[in-house]
Amino acid sequence: MAVPVIETPEHIKAAELATRELNASFLTVMLEGRYTDAYLAAEGENAPKFTEDDLRIIASPLDFVGINVYLAAAYAQAIAAAPGYELVPFNDSHPRTSSPWHRVTPEAMYWAPRFVQSLWNVQAIYITESGCSASDAPDDQGHVYDTDNRVL
Repeated sequence: MAVPVIETPEHIKAAELATRELNASFLTVMLEGRYTDAYLAAEGENAPKFTEDDLRIIASPLDFVGINVYLAAAYAQAIAAAPGYELVPFNDSHPRTSSPWHRVTPEAMYWAPRFVQSLWNVQAIYITESGCSASDAPDDQGHVYDTDNRVL
């Protein structure tokens, strides 16, 4: 999932386009019943093999969509050339949690459900997982104070 590098209409649209493509192998195919051309081209010979019947089953109607929101995969900015966005790399100094892969991007919690709704008009969205890692540990009495997560 991408978030806009700056919250302007063109960058928001770019982040929405990027989110659709970043989810091509999961949400996009489930909610649209097709893989994106860019995803299939990028996968090349590793692209999934499927039939129209497979796609029909994959895109069966859902009562709700559950999403795991931990972080933004990238920031996106609008560009004039196709595909209409480019991903902005994270700075080396971007804050992280105790897990090296987990960058601190709290704005993801706002943009993820918003883009799922705007892209696929789902009936209900549930955040099925979220959180961050920390170096917290129980003290001698078994208490975990988790103080570093109060600032996130």
